Amino acid sequence: MVAAGPSILVFPSASAWQDVVLQGFVRQDFADTTGPGLLVALVLAVLAAILLYATKRQELANFVAARAPRLPIRALSEHDDAWIAGTVVHDAPLACPWFGTPCVYYKYRIERLVTRVVRDSKGRTRTVTSWETEYAERDSCDFAIRDDTGSIAITAREATFERLPSTGYDYAGFSRRHVATMLPVGIEVHALGVKVEGGRFAPLDRVPLIITTITSDDYVRGGDRSEAVMRWFGLFAGLLALAIAASMIGVPTWQQANWYRGIPIGVVVWLPLWLWSSYNRFVRQRETTEAAWRQIDVDLDVRYQVVPKVVEVARAYAEHEQELFEALARLRNAASQSREETIRDERVRSRAVRRLLALSERYPKLRANELFTKLHEKLWALEEKIAASRSFYDRTALEWNRLVEGFPSMIVAKLFRFERREYFGAMERERDATKVVL
Repeated sequence: MVAAGPSILVFPSASAWQDVVLQGFVRQDFADTTGPGLLVALVLAVLAAILLYATKRQELANFVAARAPRLPIRALSEHDDAWIAGTVVHDAPLACPWFGTPCVYYKYRIERLVTRVVRDSKGRTRTVTSWETEYAERDSCDFAIRDDTGSIAITAREATFERLPSTGYDYAGFSRRHVATMLPVGIEVHALGVKVEGGRFAPLDRVPLIITTITSDDYVRGGDRSEAVMRWFGLFAGLLALAIAASMIGVPTWQQANWYRGIPIGVVVWLPLWLWSSYNRFVRQRETTEAAWRQIDVDLDVRYQVVPKVVEVARAYAEHEQELFEALARLRNAASQSREETIRDERVRSRAVRRLLALSERYPKLRANELFTKLHEKLWALEEKIAASRSFYDRTALEWNRLVEGFPSMIVAKLFRFERREYFGAMERERDATKVVL
């Protein structure tokens, strides 16, 4: 009988473990599975989610920027959000370092030419030359924006500065250069913000304070383009993710992806997502258009209350304007009219109110009346806001009509019976050839 000896456990060496891992995972499992393809699909799906989320945020920012009316500074009332345009003014401005330009904001840096030797993954070396920031500085001071109607104070630390002019590079020798972006005194700027207590122009709630040198229309168009690009890239990335994932089903390796099956399945699964996204876009645009119309209703209702007061004061001084006063007396509250009637009659209303505002130029005694002056100023500002509200409604209605009539969104419009909308501009062009008698 042979006695059993002690059991001895033999552990593989580190090199043996490495061979096992390489052969069992990298050389075989990783190459013979769908892992890389599914990883790409996952990355694309995450990218699609990020882009669509960014699209939603950009859409909100676009709405805030687009709905703000373009108003003269004098027409601003407290808590009015608006775009204003004017000249930057300051009695004691900053001086941009190196360049010495009088400005109210600057972002300055010094760059130095640096040469490095780098080694790539194969051990080869190469020389890389690049400009790197050696020193950076930023400063700002409060200033004012002035137009033909007045001026308003801006708190610089609350503002976001965009699209400012650059000085370009000023080279000091061969290895050093200076560059700055700044807001010089005397330059024409456009600003989005809210008139707050104290008469300042500042951010409030969801409305930021943006100072830029491009027009408000260009700013909004740029935001719309960014939103469209992000939306379509997000939807396309989602389609690719679904197609790749579907092509991996039932195949032994990712190199043998079944694209003839994966692409149709991906499209079929993607279509409901596109339909959902497009429908939500219609809903948001409808809400934007309705909000624009409600603002017109509010402005017209205020006008309906102010005009009789102005007429009452003006009657005592302008006895020969009875025709105008009778026409103004026939103005109806917009709330009592349908949308089509409001659009049809608004040109007549606007013309009558403009004639009323012009009375002060023909009757100096009327202009000297303190009550009339206050009412005149209020009505003038209100007409500016009504014009801006009409313009905003036209833009939203035009965007709605593009969705209704454009491809492929017209498919969703027909499915849910979305109809095109009339807008003030179209009605005005139709009436240009017609003489309107008050």
